[in-house]
Order: sequence, then C-alpha cells, then structure tokens
Amino acid sequence: MFKEYDIRGLYCLRNNKYLELLNYLFEECEILTFCELGSYCFENQAENFIKNIEKYRIKSIQLKQWYGWYNPFVICSGNADFDTYLIVHFYKCCEELKSILLEHTTDLLLGKYDPYYNEHTIDFSILQDICFFKKNKIFLATITHESMCSLYSQNNTDLTFFENIIKDTYCEIELANSEYSFINNYIDITKYGF
Repeated sequence: MFKEYDIRGLYCLRNNKYLELLNYLFEECEILTFCELGSYCFENQAENFIKNIEKYRIKSIQLKQWYGWYNPFVICSGNADFDTYLIVHFYKCCEELKSILLEHTTDLLLGKYDPYYNEHTIDFSILQDICFFKKNKIFLATITHESMCSLYSQNNTDLTFFENIIKDTYCEIELANSEYSFINNYIDITKYGF
C-alpha cells in the first residue's frame, strides 16, 4: 500500500545528511530519472554533467506528460516554444552515478553553492526534477523549480528512515493533504519498457 508524504525543506539535507539520503535512495531504488525541456539549450556545465552520466543512461523518452509542477503531470501543450515536449532520461542507480551527483550538487533539489551570494541556490544549468523508482514504481519525486518533494512510501521502514534523517533540521514530512493527493496517479514505469 502506497502512502504519499510531502517533504518540505529538502534543501536542508546537506553534507553528511545528503550523503546518507543518497546512500538510502541508491540502495533502495533501481532507476532514477531527470527531466529536460526539449527546447531548452544547456550551458557547458550541463553538457559536461550529461556526458559524465551518459554511460549510466538506460534510455531517454520524449513525452508530453510526466511527474512535475503543482499537478503531478505537466502536460506540454505546444503553445509556447519552451513547453513543446519533455525528454525524460532514465538512469541505472549505481555507486558511480551517486558519486557524480555528490560532486555536482549539494542537495537533492540540485542545489549548488554560489560563492557570489554566499548561499546555496538551485542549479538550473543541469537536468531537473530527479525522481527515484523502486520496483518500477515512483518512490521519491522532486519538482526542482518549486523546491517540492514527495515520498511514496511502500513500507514503514521507508517512512522511519525519512523521519530519522530530518531530525534536527528545518525539513518536515507529513502525510499529503487528501484534497491534493496524487497517490492514485503515481507513475509505474513498466509502461516504458521496464
């Protein structure tokens, strides 16, 4: 039985807590995804990131619907240049990919340290909206630009881990509001050949 939880303040899980979080996700999950707006041109930094993780890519699929934004599925209308389609990149969870994420980001919302502002900011130059899949079902999903994260807990162990890791941080976890719950719309990636 899946339960959906909202995780707020995920950017607070940095340093050792970020490493602990990634260790758990990469142990529990088999697949992770990133999204790319099809008409968006990446900077050199993003191209380097994509090249570094290319050998772990399983496939990329052009879609008009995917988990994202406030609604769990962003529907690309094609009415504007920037939203004609999404490219969803699927990667194998492995130690090497985890190491690359740790090199390029400071939190799961794809933050980086900005020395000019002396703070952590979202790095919009790399792929967005990381999602982790456990047994081909969505497990943890982020919406980078909204700093949102949802956990689709499959058992009490998952929830206990997240409750423990957020202790002594500004991060919060709570059962999703039933009015806006997306539990019936969780993504099963078997329809994409997994």
